[in-house]
Amino acid sequence: MVRRLCLLLLFSYTALPAQRPFGAVTDALIRKGIEMTIRSEFDSALVLFEAIEAEIPDHPVGAFYRAATLQSAMMDYETDRWKSEFLETVDRAIRLGEACLSQTAPDAWLRFYLGNAYGYKGLFLAQSGSFIPGFRNAQKGVGLLEEAVRQDSTLWDACLMIGNYKYWAGKFYKLLRWLPFIRDERKLGIALIRQSIEKGAFSKWVGLSSLGWIEYDRKDYTAALEAFLEGLSRFPESRFYLWGAGACYQQIGRWEEAIRIHEILLESIRNGALNNGYNEAECRKKLMAAYAATGNCGAALEQAEAILALEVEETVRKRIQEHRKEAEKVQKQCIGQVHTE
Repeated sequence: MVRRLCLLLLFSYTALPAQRPFGAVTDALIRKGIEMTIRSEFDSALVLFEAIEAEIPDHPVGAFYRAATLQSAMMDYETDRWKSEFLETVDRAIRLGEACLSQTAPDAWLRFYLGNAYGYKGLFLAQSGSFIPGFRNAQKGVGLLEEAVRQDSTLWDACLMIGNYKYWAGKFYKLLRWLPFIRDERKLGIALIRQSIEKGAFSKWVGLSSLGWIEYDRKDYTAALEAFLEGLSRFPESRFYLWGAGACYQQIGRWEEAIRIHEILLESIRNGALNNGYNEAECRKKLMAAYAATGNCGAALEQAEAILALEVEETVRKRIQEHRKEAEKVQKQCIGQVHTE
């Protein structure tokens, strides 16, 4: 479910003419690569960001965007296939950023990219179970981003990562309040994300995904759905938004819409560059539940049997045990009913 929680910090980027850290050509490549990533065109995005890294080898920008693309691909495909490459790349972005920080008079953009690199590493470590190192890296990243905002108060996109950190750290406040750097600032976090959506030049689309999952976490499914649907208005094929919209429809009992969204997702997953079976099992589980809720036992049974027939690696099989149990339950409930119809 990691991917459902975040496009999260994905590619906060501003390209206001007065604030361009690079030339117009590089800015255009960055913008194009970001949109490719939101559309899950990861290989094409990596090629663009590798070109930027080759063009500006001493700056963290290229390595940061490559790392962000790799992490987004791992979230989207529910795999850790690129774990080593991600860690190597994000660490390179951090080394380059720290070197620039010590050798030059740092501008807000340098702190912005270095802060985001620390944030991405922190997110990955926390998701991998290393919560304390993860929070420490994220905290360092947020500190750099807050410095960037103090240096340039118009860098609204930095508020996106800061806001995400404050919300999700605040969510775990009861468990981690013994740590001196954890406070419950969830309301402030949401306000900062909304600010980045309203005033950031590119953060609107990324921020909508972040806001959607936060509202989902708060069980305000109507507000969450509104955010995801606005994202789909710009990127109708984006699995990041489709997962969110489908989950909201499911929660509020709009079963026909839930079925429509998950059918689109299922086709996208099965035709995607990588399908290890987990996303397919998750999507079919959602479809199975929606069909069962509408009384369509035949369609629910079809999805249950498809889940049970999935051939997956052992690591994935362990992750879909609950999916299989649910499928077996639906199979027992529906098979007799279908045969008597």
